[in-house]
Amino acid sequence: NSIRPSMTRCMAVLCVGWLGSVRAVAQTVFVDDAQRAVTLPAKVTRVFAAGAPADVLLYTLVPEMLVGRNQLPSAAVQEFMPPQFRTPVAIANLPNADDDKADVELLSLKPDVYIDYGDVAPDYVASLANVQQRTGIPAIILDGRLDKIPETYRKLSAVLGVKARGDVLAAHAERILAKYMGIL
Repeated sequence: NSIRPSMTRCMAVLCVGWLGSVRAVAQTVFVDDAQRAVTLPAKVTRVFAAGAPADVLLYTLVPEMLVGRNQLPSAAVQEFMPPQFRTPVAIANLPNADDDKADVELLSLKPDVYIDYGDVAPDYVASLANVQQRTGIPAIILDGRLDKIPETYRKLSAVLGVKARGDVLAAHAERILAKYMGIL
């Protein structure tokens, strides 16, 4: 009988350890373009764009994952969009580095990750880090320079689970950039 309680404790410790290792496996570390290691869920299904450039990037890569749109498409643009993406949730306020008022809207949309795309200047990185720290939502920043578009598609698509789509978009971007490189 004295073996049974200690066996039960041992099994409990093993289960807790196993659950902890499952949780560790259920996450992935993504190094963003500010060289920040950000822990993301292993499976991302909901993304929030931190501005217009990120909105366009994410719409082209994972429109089905967007929790809303920063800029609603005009009627003329909607004609070219698949019907399921014509009337997205409107995002009224983007989170601000020093003001937590818009955090309520961000949190209510329940994104798995908050993504910024564009300039990787220290003030943008600090703003992103502040929003992440306040909300607990993992936040990444990606370099929006023109020559980085193919790399960004590949890098982001791998972590979002749409690698094949990202590879296709990256290849298209490479062809366009190669064609117009002298002009640019």
